[in-house]
Amino acid sequence: MENGDMLTIAASIALIVWSLVMNTLYDAEQHREKMAAEGEAAGHHMPTRLLHQTI
Repeated sequence: MENGDMLTIAASIALIVWSLVMNTLYDAEQHREKMAAEGEAAGHHMPTRLLHQTI
């Protein structure tokens, strides 16, 4: 294998890992927002500090 091939493979793997991480963080944020909205609808207010904490 040439260096260019290795670099391409490494970049592809890094991009896939980055995408998975970002997708997981986005899903977690969506879930938090949904839970907060449901909590407010039920009259329970979640502290903003907890809502905005990242994983």
